[in-house]
Amino acid sequence: MAASSPQRKLRILRCERTQHENRCIRYRWNDAVCARLIAFAAKTTYGESCLHHYRNLTQKQWDKHVGESQEVSFKAYFYILRPALAISWIRQIPHSPPPMNLHDLIKDQNLSPDLIGHIDRLLTLKSKTKEMGHGQRIAIIDDFIHDQMAWAAVVKKNEDRLDLMAEGNNLLLYIVKENATA
Repeated sequence: MAASSPQRKLRILRCERTQHENRCIRYRWNDAVCARLIAFAAKTTYGESCLHHYRNLTQKQWDKHVGESQEVSFKAYFYILRPALAISWIRQIPHSPPPMNLHDLIKDQNLSPDLIGHIDRLLTLKSKTKEMGHGQRIAIIDDFIHDQMAWAAVVKKNEDRLDLMAEGNNLLLYIVKENATA
């Protein structure tokens, strides 16, 4: 009975934690490895997989915050608008990952001035108040969101990226072999 007591388990965990804390892992910056990782990441971190991620995120946020409701939380529009704008970015600028900053995401795209005006009004409202409140849905924003989701839904997801799998595996082997003696 004493062998499985909570106090004994806690003592064992403390001992294990203490033993692990005494082992230091030292990381070293390696320019060659980092350059290869950055180049590989550029091939894998946007495009089709991100497009489908943003579509799913947009749909999930739409279902959660808007759905069939005629009124919407203006704050919730940003939860939906950001991934929809990322889809639009991938659609318009496919060889560059979408920026995280909303202003940067908007400024380099070819968006209608009317849409930008509505987004700007929401941003102004957001900057003035902590809680933005609720109101009628904004048709041009709704249409933009639905257009982006519809476009992303028909883009074929390429699951079989054997070229990237082989390159990733080779990169991992290079990193391990290069640093095995260090």
